[in-house]
Amino acid sequence: MSTRGFPVRWSRPHWRILCYHTVPDGLTDAFRAQLTAFREMGFWFTDLDQGLRLCQGEGFTKPTMTVTFDDAYLTAYKNALPILEELGIKGFHYLIVDYVNKGSTYRAENPLPAMTWDHVRDWVRRGHGVGSHTFTHAHLQDCSNSRVIDECARSKQVLEEKLQVPICHFSYPCGYYSRRTGRLIKSGRFYDSAATIDRGRMWAGHDPYRLRRDVCDPRWPLASAVRLMRLADRWYWLRHFRRCWQRYLYQRRGRQRD
Repeated sequence: MSTRGFPVRWSRPHWRILCYHTVPDGLTDAFRAQLTAFREMGFWFTDLDQGLRLCQGEGFTKPTMTVTFDDAYLTAYKNALPILEELGIKGFHYLIVDYVNKGSTYRAENPLPAMTWDHVRDWVRRGHGVGSHTFTHAHLQDCSNSRVIDECARSKQVLEEKLQVPICHFSYPCGYYSRRTGRLIKSGRFYDSAATIDRGRMWAGHDPYRLRRDVCDPRWPLASAVRLMRLADRWYWLRHFRRCWQRYLYQRRGRQRD
């Protein structure tokens, strides 16, 4: 297995979360190959709840990986679910409630089919997890406090009513978050964790309301996925500086508008 010069094994104990969106038709073999390759690189796959328990408790004894999906695209159910079950991996899906209600996405120029409630119930019945990705995929940084609370509370309420399972985990739409949105979600006690798309690994004690996730795509060559993960680990400080600078500019624009 070649990764074009990158080491093919991770050895240091840590946790990282993969973030997929779709597994398009014709790419199921590529999706299977990616997950199989990560397992051969030394990763032990676990579900989100177990990963969080280890992260908030005794920590990790080996490289650990969790597979998540965002948005509720139908291909995650139709194409990814059979592969997850074949490999014995429990996935986790952060759902946009309005997509499931309509059975279609509406953010992209060309809407794509979304999971229905029957699909989501079957996903849960098979032992895979679900969480909230807001009700409408609103960018929370641009929302008022009341809109943030509504997007979180309404999503949680509908998911729990429809699925009859606790909804304890959340992911920020497009990964956009701020101290304000994080504080609202945490103080409202809607969820026990919140996931970003900041790349990188995590160790024991990591903030559960800023979970890092490595965005991945079955269309990417394995070497590209590995390269991004390695660069994220080595250059996290630069990304952190960039995010702080973006937050400063965002807040400055807000003050100027006031």
